[in-house]
Amino acid sequence: MTRSLFQATPLVIACSSAWNGKKCIAFRKCCSLKVTKKMRIAPSLVVLSQGELFQFPTHVEEEEGIFVEDVHFAWSKTRPVLKGISFQVPKGQFCMILGSNGSGKSTLCEVLYGSLLPHKGCIRTAQPIALIHQSPDDNLVFPTVDTEFTCCIRNETKQRKEELARSALHRIGLEHLYYSRVDSLSGGEKQRVAVASLLLLNPAVLILDEPTASMDASSREDFLYLVKALVSEKNMTVLWVTHLLEEQSYAERLLRCVCQIVTSLKLTIQGKNSIG
Repeated sequence: MTRSLFQATPLVIACSSAWNGKKCIAFRKCCSLKVTKKMRIAPSLVVLSQGELFQFPTHVEEEEGIFVEDVHFAWSKTRPVLKGISFQVPKGQFCMILGSNGSGKSTLCEVLYGSLLPHKGCIRTAQPIALIHQSPDDNLVFPTVDTEFTCCIRNETKQRKEELARSALHRIGLEHLYYSRVDSLSGGEKQRVAVASLLLLNPAVLILDEPTASMDASSREDFLYLVKALVSEKNMTVLWVTHLLEEQSYAERLLRCVCQIVTSLKLTIQGKNSIG
């Protein structure tokens, strides 16, 4: 279920010296990291620029997967990356963001995931949210494949954990690698392991940032087909980020990133109307 800021939360961070509604105030839910370091709970946030008065969201759609409104982010005053980004991805939709390298796609992923805080804007996501990085090594936590899976399974006996882990590996055609070391896997195998193990945690939203970058054309197609099959069973909201035109045919909805002014990012639906 989608949460908003007016609901109870274990931690609120206020980026201000005083509560007066005029300084730059940022409210953010606690991004409590899971034990496996694979998922975060709730980067639901509202950030106000100087001079604006804070208002809590008054309504959250039950079927909302990802909601982004007027989000801005810059590495410095002269390096804007996200400028007025707004879009919505309904629950259960497989959405792709297509754009060239350097257009701000990865930054947007980190902002949605909660590892970067935008300078302005509103973000709401279903909970919890998970992120698959471009580099396979950034997605795996443990040295062996079996541990990568079993540590994602809770409240089960050791035997049951192994059964579930082997079943998940069988689904992706890698059961023979159960006891393998992670560093012995290929890039494509690592990404398959990362996705399959992460899905055992049942995230509501899955973001994939250029996940096929280390794969050849055949492996990319197989991986895309696999991910679509796995997430469709769970009615999961998916945001797939890519610069590859050939991947867009798998999307139920397409957002395009266009760098119109150096590093500023603009989103359009199917290249027609601006939503940023």
